[in-house]
Amino acid sequence: MSRVISSLQELYLHKLQTLVDTERLIALSLPLMIEAASHADLQRAFHVHLQQTEEQERRLEPLLADLGHEFQAADCPSIRGIIEEGQLLMKRVQDPSVRDAALIASAQAVEHHEIAAYGTARAWALQLGLGEHARVLERTLREEEETDRLLTELAERLVNHDAEQRGTDRQLAREAMVGDRTGTATSGLSTGRAPGIGGDLGAGSTGSVGQHFVDGDHSPTGQPMRDYDGR
Repeated sequence: MSRVISSLQELYLHKLQTLVDTERLIALSLPLMIEAASHADLQRAFHVHLQQTEEQERRLEPLLADLGHEFQAADCPSIRGIIEEGQLLMKRVQDPSVRDAALIASAQAVEHHEIAAYGTARAWALQLGLGEHARVLERTLREEEETDRLLTELAERLVNHDAEQRGTDRQLAREAMVGDRTGTATSGLSTGRAPGIGGDLGAGSTGSVGQHFVDGDHSPTGQPMRDYDGR
């Protein structure tokens, strides 16, 4: 059973311990995101944030020690859910450019969670008269806000455009493919021959040949979704 929290200081302690869990989980997920990203700029951004995350976790240790507690984590279900949601989304996105846009969205969901959590912890530290704690937490808060800003800039400058362009290219390719097939079918029927069939069309046979063309192997076959596990 979870321990009852009966004071603001105990609430603050619990928040610090959940932040330890948060930083550890993010540090585990970022290498997978680096590997999944296709844009070099996005890979670099994730790599820098991984180094920041490891440092941010270390900053929490003296704060807990100052409160007389060991450097241990308390489970943070919310960050686990955010990370899991991002991982599930990655399994559904095959195109690298579109995946980069999804990676940024997932990373910013994590950043927004951290901004809220560190902002709350900082406010509680100030209320408790823990000025040095507040300064340490403020430093991390500013780093999280800067990371969020950089991800937004990267998405708007590069990643979202590439993801949208990729979708447009695919749509144009599909339309061209359909146009080519329609043209071939029409050409064959206008000369009295079925595409790919040597004989003339007999009376009343147009419908069956047309149905053969529609029902045959001419429509694109979707490939099984590749199961991406971040590695």
